[in-house]
Amino acid sequence: YLSGSTSSKEGIATPDGFLTTNTATGFWPNAFLVRFNAANQRVWGTYYGDSLGTWSYRAIVLVDTIYMAGPTYDIEGIATPGAFQSTMMGSTSGFVVRLNDCYAPDSLHQITGPVTFCYSSSGIVYSVAPVANTTGYVWTVPPGATISAGQNTNVITVDFGTVMTPGIITVYARNLCGRTNTVQVSVTPEPAPVPAISGSSVACNGETKTYLTDSGKSLYSWTVSPGGTIAGGGAITDNYADVTWNQPGNQWIRVNYTDINGCPGNQPTNLNVTVTSGDSVKVSIAASANDICAGTSVTFTATPTGSGTLSYDWKVNGISQPGNSAIFSYSPINNDVVTCELTSSITVCISNNPATSNVITMTVNPNLPVSVTVTPTINPVCAGTSVTFTAYPTHGGSLPGYQWQVNASIVTGATNSTYTYTPLNGDIIICELTSSDNCVTGNPALSPPVTMTVTPNPAVTVSITPSANPFCTGSQVTFIAVSNHGGLFPIFLWKVNGGTAGTNSSSFTYAPQNGDIVTCELTSSDICVTGNPATSTPVTMIASPILAVTVSIAASSNPFCAGSQVTFIAVPSHGGLVPGYQWKVNAINVINANNASYAYNAVAGDVVTCELTSSENCVTGNPALSNAITMIVNTNLPAGVSISTSTNPFCP
Repeated sequence: YLSGSTSSKEGIATPDGFLTTNTATGFWPNAFLVRFNAANQRVWGTYYGDSLGTWSYRAIVLVDTIYMAGPTYDIEGIATPGAFQSTMMGSTSGFVVRLNDCYAPDSLHQITGPVTFCYSSSGIVYSVAPVANTTGYVWTVPPGATISAGQNTNVITVDFGTVMTPGIITVYARNLCGRTNTVQVSVTPEPAPVPAISGSSVACNGETKTYLTDSGKSLYSWTVSPGGTIAGGGAITDNYADVTWNQPGNQWIRVNYTDINGCPGNQPTNLNVTVTSGDSVKVSIAASANDICAGTSVTFTATPTGSGTLSYDWKVNGISQPGNSAIFSYSPINNDVVTCELTSSITVCISNNPATSNVITMTVNPNLPVSVTVTPTINPVCAGTSVTFTAYPTHGGSLPGYQWQVNASIVTGATNSTYTYTPLNGDIIICELTSSDNCVTGNPALSPPVTMTVTPNPAVTVSITPSANPFCTGSQVTFIAVSNHGGLFPIFLWKVNGGTAGTNSSSFTYAPQNGDIVTCELTSSDICVTGNPATSTPVTMIASPILAVTVSIAASSNPFCAGSQVTFIAVPSHGGLVPGYQWKVNAINVINANNASYAYNAVAGDVVTCELTSSENCVTGNPALSNAITMIVNTNLPAGVSISTSTNPFCP
């Protein structure tokens, strides 16, 4: 939270703030309060005050309640009714205001849950869609009902008592800033049903009778006395039960259910049945085989119970078959339904006449072709790599048998669905599958051959060459990496003195220091390689110092005699093995004057210089210009001599 005072009219309040515009006039401020989230983003902001000026000196936050205090000149827009001081006293008053950091809850919509229920029902769930900005939900339920779970949430569980009248369930959501609308739903308790039961109350011993109750209900519950057996129906979804009475005497059948309102009967309905002695016709059949292969002949045998002359009517898919015998044979097809109807010649106090046997549904399997395919984990493969081959059978049965072959030779012990070995180039792998199923053709089956492509493993190498070594101190040097078996996407990692440098490129340029050791690590994108990654031979860098190029010249004579030839000698410094000279007279290049010496007939006032171009690499001031010699001429004087003697004449 951030609070203070501002004259700014924009960028402070948000549309959901308490005061969204700065109402102070001129440069007078309003107080402001802004909340930020953990990502330093403004959540909401508000102004506080009126037109004359309000300042915020302090804000205190207690959970979602904020207290803000400071001085104000404002007469209106500060105090609320019932405050300690609700009007301005003097020209300035202090203020303290409490703000809640919340939004009014959104509107509630309809309550979801059953509007009817059974007496004494428990665990009934009612809910409303959750709404934003709420701290809780307030529910009410009718007299005789209690909320067993979920009060103050949007989902409650209600238990209804034994004494209930129609009533209303209500709910509203709330928080510190207010509450929502109240929504409600009317609920009505339903009485327990009394099931009806119909059917014969008299039966012969061994006779099967059908009993009915109301349809369209759920969770039917049929029970019979120990002298009866439910032979059909009687499930929780059945409104009927076929009962075979197999013990003379007083018996009973009972039923209960749950009605469409979800209410069960308080107790089952009972029907008493008197069972008299008598004969009952029964028949059961058995097949010599089931789950067979197509085209197989099956013999069915009937085991009858009953007196009198017995007649057999064999049926396939409800159609009578020729013959009247306890034995019946034919070649079934899949899902044929075989039954036998047994009829006794006795008609008095006999039950279940004619009798229908149990149903035998034939499972006939087609004769399926056996096949197998083989997939290696990888192919092509690098030399020396172990490869796993997996066999995928078709119609292999629950216990398929496998035999692997390499180059048409059986591999001893390789009898699982997978086979692992290190192949050679051109190896041919086959798997033989023996199915454990009965109804198959082409058993055993051979897989299509897999021919292995094995790639040799060449060595990865890399060499590097600098553009200059020795190099000039401070100059850039480019290194070129030449890779061998680097693949289509090689990765170059340049290192200087063991530390990573440069980018993923076959070249690397930088300004080395003397003694730097440069290497390149190459990671090949090829699969079948050795020595990957490879590191180049280190290159130790040798720095050459930067030398200043200079040249000085001297004349053989200066001043010189007019008309005489003067020779100039250049003395170079750092000129290299093949220095270049250019002599100049009066700043004009002298043609073919390119040696370390230069001679010509000087003229008074000539200015002679020499430009030196060094053949060294690491130099500065190249080319260099020598000192200038200005030529001075001596005046030509007439030559002469006079002679004298010590005595003349002299004595002979």
